[in-house]
Amino acid sequence: MSHLNKSLKQIVLLEPTFGHDIKHLCGGHNEFEPLGLEYIAAILQRKGCDVRLIRQMSQTTDDVVNEIISFDPDIVCFSVLTYNYPESLRIIKALKANKGNIIAILGGYHPSSDPENVLTSGLVDFVVIGEGEATISELIDAIDDGGNCQRVRGIGFLENGKVVKTNSRERIKDLDNLPFPLRSNEILKDARIFGLMYPPPSMQVNVTTIACSRGCPFNCEFCCSNALWGKGVTYRSPQNIIEEIREVQAKYGTNAFFFTDLTFNSKRRWVSTFCNEIIKSNLQFSWYCMCTILGLDEELIRLMRKAGCRKIGFGIETLDDELSDEIKSFKRPSINKMNEIYDLCYENDIFTKAYLMIGFPDETFDSLLAYKNRINEMRVDEIKIAFYTPFPGTRSYEKYKHKLSYCDYNYFDTLNHVVVKNDSLSEEQYKTIRSEIIHSFYDTEGYFSRVNRRIQMTPDLIESYSEFFEFLKQKNTCANKQLFIETGR
Repeated sequence: MSHLNKSLKQIVLLEPTFGHDIKHLCGGHNEFEPLGLEYIAAILQRKGCDVRLIRQMSQTTDDVVNEIISFDPDIVCFSVLTYNYPESLRIIKALKANKGNIIAILGGYHPSSDPENVLTSGLVDFVVIGEGEATISELIDAIDDGGNCQRVRGIGFLENGKVVKTNSRERIKDLDNLPFPLRSNEILKDARIFGLMYPPPSMQVNVTTIACSRGCPFNCEFCCSNALWGKGVTYRSPQNIIEEIREVQAKYGTNAFFFTDLTFNSKRRWVSTFCNEIIKSNLQFSWYCMCTILGLDEELIRLMRKAGCRKIGFGIETLDDELSDEIKSFKRPSINKMNEIYDLCYENDIFTKAYLMIGFPDETFDSLLAYKNRINEMRVDEIKIAFYTPFPGTRSYEKYKHKLSYCDYNYFDTLNHVVVKNDSLSEEQYKTIRSEIIHSFYDTEGYFSRVNRRIQMTPDLIESYSEFFEFLKQKNTCANKQLFIETGR
């Protein structure tokens, strides 16, 4: 392995802003650390690079460009989703105008899904396709050696105006060999799990994101997972994760974690082993994860709760059986089956959240009215409704790219804009309907009855509900005041 020249030791890792304010919609937007970049930062620091990690957040393009220039880097690596891709290009253009030989490297979901179009923008020097740790390390060495990048697997670049993609890189087989992400107080101090959670946002300390696995066992048509991670799931050992949690708590005093796994319970035996390791460690913390209804039962839910689980999110997407079969790669459980799992979580003081979508091209006002009624049948604690968004590189994009309302990726934010044209409903009508669905869900008598019963069983949850409903009241999402009378709030 070569040693970096002095000119290549200054590297900025940037998470560009989304470009739109999405925090105020549908239950808040969680403020999580840029975990992928933190892994890259740890790899580069181990190589002896001087690394600065920047989150653009509310900074303007000019402000973040000036911050980057003040560091005088030779390489800037971007973590890119579809809806922050346009901002990434604006930043690169400004940087190259200031320093023409600066090298721009893009990685993440969007470049992995659509490398050809990213490269033909003419602004991007390299894209990293798939997992980035080994690739970025080898790519920087290749640049340092004089620019022969053909031997680096898993990248794309332009050569004589033509897109070159090197051979695919194999997935990392042993995730335990990766260094722990390079975190900082500066980033973690703003991290929160919004919505219903115990402890509530005001009591959370340095919420930390941890990846226990990579990939997803499913292959839903709207998801970009396979483009980044490939097929299937790779796991870290429970012992390795416990070691990371122990280190994080010692450094930052973290009391709540979000496990980023796309399907946390895809391997039941692993979940059981991990939960038992947490219990055995005597570490005290709360955690939130994403699961599928499939594979959960009373035994596993009880074990997860004993290990500190306080919230589970479920990617339900749609309650229309025919549509669900079309967009998902597995059979969606019935509402009755969902409610069985929601009830088990309820009895074990685990909050539940359903992630749903509207904005499909064949929806009508009447079908959405029926959808609202079906959502109200769910005994889930929290809902979040996004607009169906076909991202480049997915089967959904190929299906609907001729029906897009927007060509500008700024609008592919899933919450502010309806990307697929609907002949029956306008974007404003969709937003109104979504607000009505959310309002209706939280104002049902059944919902308030469940909340008040739970608080009577577990008074410690009063503050969690108080903060959540205060948020909903501020956004005019919940008009019913009876809850606050009954809970003494």
